[in-house]
Amino acid sequence: MAPSKTIKFRYGISYIVFAVMLLSVVSANAQPFIMQHNKFFAQDADRQAAHLDNTYNATVKPFVNGLNYNKEKLDSLYNHQYHTKSFQQIFWRKLKHESLLLVDSPNFKIMLDPLFYFELGKDLKKTNETYYTNTRGVLIRGSIGQTFAFESTFLENQAEFPDYVSAFVSTWGVAPGQGRVKRFKKSGADYAGATGVMVYKPNKMLNFMAGSGKLFLGDGYRSLWLSDNAFSYPFFKANLNFQKLSYTAAWASMQIIQNGKFVFNPLSEPIFKKKVYTFQYVSYRPIKRVDIGLFQAVMWKAQQTGNTKFDYNILNPLVFAHSAQYGLDSANNVMLGANINVKITHSINAYAQVMADNLKNNQIGWQGGIKYFDVAAIKNLYLQLEYNKVNAYSYSFPNAYQSFSHYNQSLAHPVGANFSEIVALTNYRFKDFYAALKFNYISTGLDSFPKYYAGNQVITDYKPANVQSNTFLNKGKTQIIDFKLGYIINRGSNLNIAVGALLRDFNSNLKYGKLKTDYFYISIGTAITNKYYDF
Repeated sequence: MAPSKTIKFRYGISYIVFAVMLLSVVSANAQPFIMQHNKFFAQDADRQAAHLDNTYNATVKPFVNGLNYNKEKLDSLYNHQYHTKSFQQIFWRKLKHESLLLVDSPNFKIMLDPLFYFELGKDLKKTNETYYTNTRGVLIRGSIGQTFAFESTFLENQAEFPDYVSAFVSTWGVAPGQGRVKRFKKSGADYAGATGVMVYKPNKMLNFMAGSGKLFLGDGYRSLWLSDNAFSYPFFKANLNFQKLSYTAAWASMQIIQNGKFVFNPLSEPIFKKKVYTFQYVSYRPIKRVDIGLFQAVMWKAQQTGNTKFDYNILNPLVFAHSAQYGLDSANNVMLGANINVKITHSINAYAQVMADNLKNNQIGWQGGIKYFDVAAIKNLYLQLEYNKVNAYSYSFPNAYQSFSHYNQSLAHPVGANFSEIVALTNYRFKDFYAALKFNYISTGLDSFPKYYAGNQVITDYKPANVQSNTFLNKGKTQIIDFKLGYIINRGSNLNIAVGALLRDFNSNLKYGKLKTDYFYISIGTAITNKYYDF
C-alpha cells in the first residue's frame, strides 16, 4: 500500500474508532444547564467535584449539569432560605433568586436577565482622575427537553481604566479578555462582546458543546494550557465519560489582531486573519481520590493566501496523534501536558499541571497548588494556594501567527511567559454577604524591544538568533493585593454590590522603573465571567 494511502487509511480507522466510542454508551440523562464560570460564584460546584463521593471531572470548564456538577443540589442549598412567606411574593422572588423573565415547563425552560456592571473608583496616587466601567447587556439561557441547553450574552462597555490596564489597552488594542477597543472620549475605551453556546447531551456519558465562548482546562486559578484569559472564539467540543475515563476533543478558530488585519474598505470593519486551534484531553481515575490527565494542543500553520487546501489531519480527535506525526519542533506549534488532582480529604484537593511547548528550547512550565474548602470546618470559608512557573519563549513561535494566542493575548497566562508567580486567595460567605482577598507576586523577565527579546511576550516574530541565554537581564516584580467586600442580591445572575481595593506595586530595572496603583472602588452589577487585571 502506498505511504499516502496508508496514512489516509490509518486516520480513517482512527475516526471510525472514535465515533464508535462516542455512540457506544447507554441512554440516561439529567437536564443540561450551562454554569457561568465566574471563579467565585462557581465555587460551590468546585466543592461538589472535590468531594470524595463525587466522580465529576472539574478540569474542563464551563460546567454542565450532570457532567461537572449537580444543579439540583446547589439550587436546594441556595433556595431554602427563600421559602419564607415573604419570598413567595413575586417581587422578592425576582429580586433574590429568580430570573427577571422566566418560562418554566417540564420540557422547555427559558430565562432572561439584564446584564450590567457599574464601577466607579479613584487611584490615590492620581486623585484628579476618576475611573469607571459602564457595562450593559443581556443574558438569555434555557433548555429544551432533557438533551439540549443554550446560552447567549451580549455586552456593550465603556471604561476608563487605571493606568497600568490603560497602558495594556494602548499597546495591544484590546481590553483584557473582553475584545478589541475603540477610543472613547479622551482616554477611555469602547468595546463590545457577544457569546452564544449550545449543549447537546443525548445521554449521561456523551455531550457536545458548540458556539462562541471560552473554555478553561485545569484545576487551578490559572491554567498553563488554555484559560479564559483571551477573548471569546468559535469552537466545537465533544466529551465522552465512560466509567473512570473522560475524553475531550475540541476545535476552535482563533484570530490574529497584531499585524493580521486586512482593510478592504476604510468605512468598514477590518477582517482579521484566522488560525485553527485544536486540543485533546484524556483523564483517568485509577482510584476515587486521584484523577490523572494527559493533554495535547496544536496551533496549526495558517493557510497562505490563495491556498484553500484543507488539512484533514486537523480533524483527527486522538490524543498524541499530532505530536507523534509532527513532533514538538515543526511547522505546526504543538504543546503537550499532564495534570493530576488528588482528593486528600472531602474538603482538601491538591493539584499539579505541566506543559511542554518545545523541549529542545526548554519551553516548559509547571503549576502546583492546593484548595481547601470549609477551612477548619467553617462553612463557606475557602483557601487556595498556587505556584506557577513558565520558561522563556513558551507559547511563542518564530512566526507569531502560530503562537498560542488569540486577540493579542496569551491563551494561557495574562503575563505571557518567562515568569514565576505565587497566588494566594481566600474568601468567606455568610448568607448573602461575602469577603474576598487575593495576593499575587509575579517575577518576570521582561522584553526590551527592539534589541532584546527575553521570551516574555507571546505574540512576537523572532529568529533563533534572537533567543537570549540570560532571559532575566530585565527584571520585573509585581505585587498585587485585591480585596472585596460585598452583598449578593440575586444568585441567578450573580448580581451583587461591592466595595474593594486593588493595590498594585510594579518595580523593574528598565527606564520606566516603577508604577504604583492604589485603586479603590464601589460597584454594582452581575458577575458571570472572569476579568483578569492581576498582571
